[in-house]
Amino acid sequence: MINFLNFSFFFFFFFIILVERILIKCISKLYIIFLFIIIYIFPILSFFLYIILFEMFLNKFKNKKINIIKSLINNIIKEIKKKQKKSNNQNYTVAIPLFNLLIKENGVNEINIFLKKKDFKIFSNTKKIFKKIISDIKSAKYKIEMVFYIWKQGGMVDKITEALINASKRGLCCRIILDSIGCFNFFYSKYPKVMRNAGIEVVKAFKLNIFNFFIRRIDIRQHKKIILIDNIVYIGSMNMIDNNYYKNKINKFIDIMIRFKGKICNIMSIIYGFDWEMETGKRIIYEKEYKNIKKSFYHKKNQNFHIISSTLNISKKIIHKIFLTAIYSAKKKIVITTPYFVPTNNLIKAICDVSLKGVEVIIVLPKYNDSLMALWASKYFYTNLLKSGVKIYEFKKYLLHTKSLLIDDKVSIIGTVNFDIRSFCLNSEITLVIEDNNFNNIISQIQKKYIKKSQFVNFEKWKSRSYIYMIIEFFFFLFNPIL
Repeated sequence: MINFLNFSFFFFFFFIILVERILIKCISKLYIIFLFIIIYIFPILSFFLYIILFEMFLNKFKNKKINIIKSLINNIIKEIKKKQKKSNNQNYTVAIPLFNLLIKENGVNEINIFLKKKDFKIFSNTKKIFKKIISDIKSAKYKIEMVFYIWKQGGMVDKITEALINASKRGLCCRIILDSIGCFNFFYSKYPKVMRNAGIEVVKAFKLNIFNFFIRRIDIRQHKKIILIDNIVYIGSMNMIDNNYYKNKINKFIDIMIRFKGKICNIMSIIYGFDWEMETGKRIIYEKEYKNIKKSFYHKKNQNFHIISSTLNISKKIIHKIFLTAIYSAKKKIVITTPYFVPTNNLIKAICDVSLKGVEVIIVLPKYNDSLMALWASKYFYTNLLKSGVKIYEFKKYLLHTKSLLIDDKVSIIGTVNFDIRSFCLNSEITLVIEDNNFNNIISQIQKKYIKKSQFVNFEKWKSRSYIYMIIEFFFFLFNPIL
């Protein structure tokens, strides 16, 4: 038995090397030691974890299919960039390093847009969001495209489904991408068949089966939440779930969704087209369709709006760089809201560093969470944060699901990105970087409402918590890389 364990230990040594190569910028050596222990004690379990969580062929992400689609996107982006005006507004000095980083990156992130006040509306009430989406679907004339991590029938979601079916019957093109794991229950219900029979194309994202089990990673998920309706786009943190339909506090998410009109829809169509072709092999974006669009992106005023998509190896780890750059750029104040706070060591260090330098840092987290592991793991970071002067608030009512980062009330980062390693390094995400007074004033007011409904974490009381709690926090913290 000992020989078998020793053999297994050395056999899986290469597994550790792979982990370190993939996530070295995201995790510390402590996790490597932890994985060594797990592998030595549970060699068989480690084998299956390796199969499930790490591809045997990492270069599959760099296959011809992806490169062809990327080439098409890059050609479109290059043409748009020729007409772009770089952002150099000296009134927003906090945004300069952040936007410079985005401009240097390859891909969709280089596109910047001038955001007008009439081009957006921010919704923080779930019922109002659903009503507006249904109204837009009913008014649609050409196409409706959606991508969600979770789609759960019931309540207003049933009305969304009904509106989509009616739109398809009117002759509109309706496409929906749903994550195969997040929507597991949905795909084994009657609804996919009902929707497909009505002409709606419903596809699984990152689907797993016996044929691709060894070449796909189960821990990479389609985490975007996007709705495209003609020249309207919704982006935010809300899954396709009617919170009012469920009585459990944990199932009631507090979200925001932003409704945009105008040029952003063109860029979102490119992003959606990439995801659709990756999952179906069918091309829905063509360069010739964007000849007129390319000209529309030029504006005499400074651009103040960037879109970041982190699908597969496009813009890999760019989101992590963005958050680090934004935090270090802060001069006065940072406000973070997130449902899952299990950040990288670099981000914790950045937050503590700027707080010690005098920047006011406020983090708002949910008191209740649908992930017990993430809830306890997040508390492990409290001590160092509180020591550095960071103010932590726990949202008391329901599950705060809004993902937002506001820097000096001047620049906001809004989208689907959680403050965890999965969002920074693995998942397919969408987020926005916006420097606009009107937009950020609204975000600031929403964040203040969250704080009013939250309980302040007192450092002295926190230090006196039970040792049992400390052990539980540390135990779940060890699972940081997979939360």
